[in-house]
Amino acid sequence: MNKKELKCQICGENTNLKHNNYIGYQEPDKFRIYHCNNCNTASAFPRVDTSLLYENIYNSGNRVPGYHRYWKYASMILKVSKPINYLSKNESTYWGVNHALNKIVDNKKKTKILEVGSGMGYLTFSLKMADYDIIGLDISKTAVEKAIENFGNHYQYADVYEFSEEKPESADIIILTEVIEHIEEPVKFLKALKKILKPGGSLIITTPNKTTYPKNIIWASDSPPVHYWWFAEKSFKYIADILNFEISFIDFTNHFKKNYMSIDISKENQNITPLPFLNEVGQLKDESKKKLGGYFAGILRTVGQVALIKNIYLKVNDFFKSDNDIIVCGKRGPVLCVILKKID
Repeated sequence: MNKKELKCQICGENTNLKHNNYIGYQEPDKFRIYHCNNCNTASAFPRVDTSLLYENIYNSGNRVPGYHRYWKYASMILKVSKPINYLSKNESTYWGVNHALNKIVDNKKKTKILEVGSGMGYLTFSLKMADYDIIGLDISKTAVEKAIENFGNHYQYADVYEFSEEKPESADIIILTEVIEHIEEPVKFLKALKKILKPGGSLIITTPNKTTYPKNIIWASDSPPVHYWWFAEKSFKYIADILNFEISFIDFTNHFKKNYMSIDISKENQNITPLPFLNEVGQLKDESKKKLGGYFAGILRTVGQVALIKNIYLKVNDFFKSDNDIIVCGKRGPVLCVILKKID
């Protein structure tokens, strides 16, 4: 294989090697990053066994940047009266899912929903509390057992490919939040999910959105191999065409009007790659610095309890930064939410 050029799995065109030694999530791993100019998809190679990596992440998960919030959500939804509203307010991912469900669900009791990759189980539980008929599906037996322990018997341990053969056309809606970017063969995976959908059913997918970023940014998703893919809207237009889905995207304007958000891309503009989060034996690196950052983040969260104060603070803070280093979220943000409707 020519390492400088690789066929894109999404559209079949040649991709270009953009980085030959991109630092991975755990020492000493390094990866090659490819971009497809045709469908605006980025991908990371080589593909490696990630089972031990995820075990290491979850062993330190409540302290790992990017993952610690999941533990917070799992705890907080048991303390609030409307969990899905809490999640929607705190993260655009869940606002997008909730908004998509409000658009396409006419009757909650008659709509069978499956969350694939339910993980810790808090989104499935939150939607269950909002009267949706939903079960969570995960390939991790440990995750399913823990979710049942915390939230009740709303989860099932199964492999998607086996489930698609055993229960075809069994779901009206499948929710896939922050999963597709981890999958080695995303088109094959989505084809299996399509088989699970009833005629006219829909996939609701969220994933980091490459469309939001300038073309010169090499990678602004979780470091590989945690994420193998960085998808754009155009990526999903190709996927929809390949698998014969009708496609639409969620507009985040209303969310970001109430929850001002900007993305600082100064490091990406300077091609500064993130440092590994885990050392060679899977332990969290530089935890003292992360605790310090967590302290200041805690102050901001306290101030941010009043949305207006938080928005003003963030806007003033951005005022002193270069326009080239700041992306203000509006119709688009860091997360893409796409609806793929089955039409055959």
